Amino acid sequence: MITLNQPHHLGIKALLLLLLRYVAIGVVFYIVAFVAYLFQNVLVVNAVQTFTIAGATTLSDPNMVAYYLSVGINGLFVLSLILMVIGAVVAYLQYHFYTYTLEEFNLILRRGVLNKEEVSIPYRQMQDININRSLFYVILGLSRLIIDSAGHEEKEEQNETDIILEPLDVTVAGDIRNFLKRRVGVQVVVDEKVADVESLELSKTDPELREPAATP
Repeated sequence: MITLNQPHHLGIKALLLLLLRYVAIGVVFYIVAFVAYLFQNVLVVNAVQTFTIAGATTLSDPNMVAYYLSVGINGLFVLSLILMVIGAVVAYLQYHFYTYTLEEFNLILRRGVLNKEEVSIPYRQMQDININRSLFYVILGLSRLIIDSAGHEEKEEQNETDIILEPLDVTVAGDIRNFLKRRVGVQVVVDEKVADVESLELSKTDPELREPAATP
């Protein structure tokens, strides 16, 4: 359901996708540490053999190799947890500060954690509104809403051709597209009516702008 003049977030699925993106590095480090932990004995034996062949007798002690390997694995576990926590915090902040507001005549986008940005897109400047879904988005039930807006300053500065809202839930993206398609051109009509009223009032007060009287 579309509510005017109220900031909206992208949705829970968008938050989950952001978490997957930013936590992925930490998860990879955790998997590497877990695999190293499972094969710790094999790694110790291989390391001792390698040091022995290389003639590094001071590094070929199995107990010492096992100790340093254990320290390295524990450090990798800690690093992976830190990266996952940082990724989760960044994902939530990015989700929390990314909002869209559907006003009477404009779509307002607010985004950015430290470097905050606000973009206002009048409905009258929107030329086309499309929904794009990759296979990954189809599986997750998400959509990408693409708005082609003519003469938009943001687009000129960043050399962009579209304003994109993503990721959005499928139903939410459809509701926004239907709402925007009904709103395109509304402001132009209102402006024309206001201009006509102002011209009529001005013609009543200024004799030069009055229509010439009909000749007999």
